[in-house]
Amino acid sequence: MSMKATKPAPLLPPGTYIEEWMEEHPQITQSDVAKRLGISTGHLGQVINGDEPISQDLATRLAALTGYSKEFWPTYQARYEARKVVTHQNTRQVKES
Repeated sequence: MSMKATKPAPLLPPGTYIEEWMEEHPQITQSDVAKRLGISTGHLGQVINGDEPISQDLATRLAALTGYSKEFWPTYQARYEARKVVTHQNTRQVKES
């Protein structure tokens, strides 16, 4: 029996959950969220896009805002970072083959 290779799930940054939360609360703008979190809109955009990690302090503020636990954010951030490394290594290996 041959096994088909499966594609891994897309690599989504933890900020995706912030974006989804904002979609569920359309009356709250990205600017409002940034103000409530005590960060700039630009910084929030970087977090959402995965360009900036979620710190422990920001995780606590996100938990208060979104209802996701404060443990969720750093756990997901760590998993995202680990998958980025593996994805990068796999991509490099394919290019070298």
